[in-house]
Amino acid sequence: MNNRTRLFCFLTLILCLSATAMNGGQAVAEEAATETPTPDSMVLIPAGQFQMGSDNAAADDDEQPVHTVYLDAFYMDVYEVTNAQFKAFVDANPQWQKDRIDARFHDGDYLRDWDGNDYPSGKADYPVTFVSWYAAMAYAAWVGKRLPTEAEWEYAARGGLAGQTYPWGNTISAADVNYDRHVGNPTAVGNYPPNGYGLYDIAGNVWEWCLDKYDADFYRATLNRRHPVSVSGGRPLAWLLENFKHLREERVLRGGSWNNFAQFLRVANRNGFTPTNAIDRVGFRCVRETVTPAVEPVEPAEEEAATEMPTPEGMVLIPAGQFQMGDIWVDDGESGHTIHLDAFFMDVYKITNAQFKVFVDANPQWQKDRIEDRFHDGNYLRQWRGNTYPEGEANHPVRYVSWYAAMAYARWAGKRLPTEAEWEYAARGKLAEKESPWGNPVLVGCELCMALVGDSPVNAYGVRHMVGSVSEWCLDEYDADFYAASQNSRNPIAGGQTLQWLLENFTSILPNSSRVLRGGSRFYPPQYLSVTFRRYATSSSTFGGYTGFRCARAVTP
Repeated sequence: MNNRTRLFCFLTLILCLSATAMNGGQAVAEEAATETPTPDSMVLIPAGQFQMGSDNAAADDDEQPVHTVYLDAFYMDVYEVTNAQFKAFVDANPQWQKDRIDARFHDGDYLRDWDGNDYPSGKADYPVTFVSWYAAMAYAAWVGKRLPTEAEWEYAARGGLAGQTYPWGNTISAADVNYDRHVGNPTAVGNYPPNGYGLYDIAGNVWEWCLDKYDADFYRATLNRRHPVSVSGGRPLAWLLENFKHLREERVLRGGSWNNFAQFLRVANRNGFTPTNAIDRVGFRCVRETVTPAVEPVEPAEEEAATEMPTPEGMVLIPAGQFQMGDIWVDDGESGHTIHLDAFFMDVYKITNAQFKVFVDANPQWQKDRIEDRFHDGNYLRQWRGNTYPEGEANHPVRYVSWYAAMAYARWAGKRLPTEAEWEYAARGKLAEKESPWGNPVLVGCELCMALVGDSPVNAYGVRHMVGSVSEWCLDEYDADFYAASQNSRNPIAGGQTLQWLLENFTSILPNSSRVLRGGSRFYPPQYLSVTFRRYATSSSTFGGYTGFRCARAVTP
């Protein structure tokens, strides 16, 4: 890393930023990112889209199909993490030193070439090797960064070139990269030319760990996706960063090494490796999100202000307010109590078969024959034939759907399930101390709870079918004593987690966790079709085909 090398890297970065500023249609996202100071020894990878994977003759099956991926701007280390940098980490974090690391986090060869806590003499600027995925993750967290996702890695490695085999083009030689034992071991970082984004050794020298779980079929589930990352159970990236020590699946390696043939240095090449493995051909580099300016806190919107906000299609605005939740008519709802809620939007109708089919078509991992076993009870979409709902039932509410699947749909649609309090508030339709969305008695509404959405009369808020037809999943964990603990509270939710945590980590909820169901169903006796009636089922249950859902959405200033 001499002065000439650093100057070349700097000039390359300037060219990248200049090109970004001239890029017309992408100016908003990319110009905003360039205003953030670039961290030391990192380069800005501009926002954009690219074709991920390969379909040429050399491509492996796990590189297909080629698909479009969209990424926000991010920073990436110019060089692979060096021995000197990693020593600073283990000096500051003794639990990651060679003789103190937990046996769960390595295979016995961790830092094998080091003498105690010292790297080999003369190799300060060589990439650290014999390092497990766990140690790479821990280092990245310590420096305020993270490992790149597989998509970020490939996008950055391509260096702005589309459809090329290597980071610099379609040919390869020993002058371009350290590979195929031409040198016979790793070299100091920065000895070979950078790619178009100013990244050195992005191919060859040492393999580089990525965040993702290795999944040979992942590309089939990520067609036209923004920020894809392969995580167990479809959990979000934040969950992975917080829980990485508990993961055991193979992780992605990219880039090839000094020991590999040219085939393995292709930008599309993918490999999986056990996260405990630590060998002389594997290292890593880090990334970091571009910094988003802080947003000032916003006071809860007044009802008048909320009504001025555009209402999403197919939803109605439920204004902010307070109501008496619960009723003495139902055993576990007997503690009538005051609840305060901010304004929110609610779907007018329950989610239909036709809407849910669009979701499973776009997210194959939630299709009937591909959903993970832990997310259903064996009856998921039971009345569907493959990926097709029953003929003539496009506008019937989807049923035989688990809480997990309902949560996944809602997230995909940019919404969420309603909390139990939101559901009851919306169902009441401004009517206080009434048993049904239309008033008393419940029996009046019973004859109107048919299967086709829209058959039910609209309530005062403009929502339909809040009782009958199929029961509706809510966000909350079922707690028979929750009402006693939520007296006079604002936006309550049962389960002990924050709403944001639950939305990001719902797939980690245990399959036997009880979740709230509201509204009864067309199979229930009339006395159960009350706005206060509470029922529950396990999160993996499809409840005999009686379960469906609708979505809510926060009013966003």
